[in-house]
Amino acid sequence: MRDNDYYWILYSLGIYFKTLWLAINYYFVDSCYSFLSTMMIKPGILWLGLLTPALSQSTSCKCFPGESCWPTVGNWSALNDEVEGRLIQTIPLGSPCHDPTYDAEACTALQGVWFKPVTHYQSSSSVMEAFFANASCDPFLPRSSQCVIGTYVQYTVNVSTSDHVVSALNFAKKNNIRFVIRNTGHDYEGKSTGAGALGIWTHHLKDKSILDWSDEHYQGKAIKLGAGIQGFEAIAFATASNLVLVTGICSTVGITGGYLAGGGHGPLLSKFGLGADQALEYEVIDGQGRYLTVNRMTNSDLYWALSGGGGGTYAVVLSVVVKAYPEEVTTVTNLAVYSAGLSNETYISALVSWVRNLPNLVDSGAMATFLIDRTSLLAPTIVAYGKTTDELNALLQPFYSSLIALNVTYSANTTTYSTYGESYPVVSTVISDDAYSSHGGTWLTPRASLANDTARNAYVEGILEATDLGVTALLGSWNASKKGDIDNGVFPQWRSTLIGNAFIVPLSTPWNLTSIEVAQHLLTNQVLPIFQKLYPDGGAYLNEADYNDPNWKVNFYGTNYAKLREIKTIYDPSDIFYGSTAVGGDEWYQTETKQLCRV
Repeated sequence: MRDNDYYWILYSLGIYFKTLWLAINYYFVDSCYSFLSTMMIKPGILWLGLLTPALSQSTSCKCFPGESCWPTVGNWSALNDEVEGRLIQTIPLGSPCHDPTYDAEACTALQGVWFKPVTHYQSSSSVMEAFFANASCDPFLPRSSQCVIGTYVQYTVNVSTSDHVVSALNFAKKNNIRFVIRNTGHDYEGKSTGAGALGIWTHHLKDKSILDWSDEHYQGKAIKLGAGIQGFEAIAFATASNLVLVTGICSTVGITGGYLAGGGHGPLLSKFGLGADQALEYEVIDGQGRYLTVNRMTNSDLYWALSGGGGGTYAVVLSVVVKAYPEEVTTVTNLAVYSAGLSNETYISALVSWVRNLPNLVDSGAMATFLIDRTSLLAPTIVAYGKTTDELNALLQPFYSSLIALNVTYSANTTTYSTYGESYPVVSTVISDDAYSSHGGTWLTPRASLANDTARNAYVEGILEATDLGVTALLGSWNASKKGDIDNGVFPQWRSTLIGNAFIVPLSTPWNLTSIEVAQHLLTNQVLPIFQKLYPDGGAYLNEADYNDPNWKVNFYGTNYAKLREIKTIYDPSDIFYGSTAVGGDEWYQTETKQLCRV
C-alpha cells in the first residue's frame, strides 16, 4: 500500500522516463520460430507503442497500453482511491538484475531464490511458468537486456473485500481492459497473467473458520477458507482442530481457485475424492459484478461449473466451504527398485507387477506417487490415511512377493504417523520446492485399459519410450470415483482413471526461447501422442495440461464443455473472464503483442 499523492506523483514522472529508456534500449531475447511466431510477445513493439497514443484501436480488441483509450494517470489514481490505496503498479520482480535499476547484491539474492515458489506467490505479478513470463524481465539474462512489464499484468488490486473486486471489475469493463484473477501464480495455463491487464490479487483473503454443516447432501464438519489460503495453511488450521481436508500434494498451491476448479488431486483423493468433490459452498463475484452465494441449492449451475469445470472463467471466488474429516493415523511408505544387474525382461516384469497391484492399493483408500524410467521405479510416497504399518504392508505384500519370485531386490521404508497433519510435511516433499524451470503436460490412463498383463506391459513400454525422449515421468495412482453424494463439472474421465501421467521437460537457465520451443515441440508432438494413441479414451488433467494441446476443448473438458459454455454465458455474459484454454477461450485470440481480441 502506498500514500496516494506521493505514489502517483512519482509514478507519473518515473514511468515516463523508464518507458523512454526501455524503448530506446530494448532488445529481443531470441527469434520466434514455427508455431510460436504468433504466440510470443515482441517487447519492442509493445513498449514503443507506449510513447505515442495509437491513432486508432480495434473495437473488437481489449484496450492496450499506448492506445488512446488507455486510462490516464488520473483514472488509475481514482481507482486507487476507490480500492482504498490497494492498487499496485507492476514493477517486474527481476528489476534489480537490469539497468537502470541494477543492484548486484539484490540481483544475486534474487537469483538464489528464483526457483522457489515463495518468491513468486509473494509477488502481485510474477508467474511460475517461464513461457508466460516471456523473459519480460528475467534475472538470469544480461544486465543490459530488457526489463519490461511485457506479459505481466500492468496493475493489480490487492483485494481484501468483495467491494474491491467489484471496483476492479467495473473499471476493467468500463475501460475495456483485459482482466486477470491471481492468487499464487501456480498456473501452467497462463490464466494468472496477461499483457495489458488489470489483475486482482486474492492472495491475502486469509480468513478461515470451522463449521458444522448440514444439508441434504452432506452432514458433518466443514471448513470455510478464504481465496488466498494455501495447502500448508489449510492443513495446519485443520490439524489444530483434529481435522483433515483434501489439498494438493504441493503445499503452496492455493485451495480455492484453480485447484478445486480443475478437479484437484492429492494424497487423500482415494479416501475422500477429488478436491472439487469437497466443495459445499462458494462466495463469488460473477462477471456482472453481483455477489452470489453458490451451492447445490442456490445458483446450482454455477456450483457445478466452479467445482471441476476449470478456473478463472465464470466468477471470482472469494471463499469456499469444504468438507472436513477426523484425523487418523497415517502410514507412508517409500520404496525403490533398481534395474542395475537385471535383464530388461525381468525389470519390465517387475514394473508390470507394480502396475498390477495398483487397483488393490488405491481401492483401499491409499495413493501412490512414483517415477519410472529405465534405471528405476521410485515410489517416494505411498500414503495410507487411517492405516497402520501392518495394514499398508499387507496391501503391498503381493508386489513384494512378485519381486522375490523374480529375484529382484528392493528397498522399502514405512513410517506410521499419529495424524495425517504430522505426515503432510513429509508427503509434500515429493514435489520439489521448484518453480519456473520446467514445462509439462498430462494424460490420464483409464483403469479398464490396464486389465491384463499385456495391457500393463504396453503401459510400461509407453512410459519407457517417453522417458527415453528425455522427459521425467511423474506418476500418480488413485481411485477418483465419487465418494458420497456428488454432482459437479469434473472432467468425466477422471472417475475411471487409475494412473495420472505427468511428463516434465526441464528448461535451461537462463531462460531461452529456443529451449521453450524445443520443450513444447517434444511434449506436444512426440511424448503426449504416445499416450494419446495408447489411451484415446483418456484425457488431460486441465490444471497440469499441455497448454499447446490443439484439441484442448475435448481433452480437458470432454462432454462437459457445451454445458459449461452455457453456464459461462449466464454468469459472464460480457466475457470479462478469459483464459486461452478456459471455457470460452477459443473465442478470443492474442495478437503478436499479446493484445486480446475477439475472433
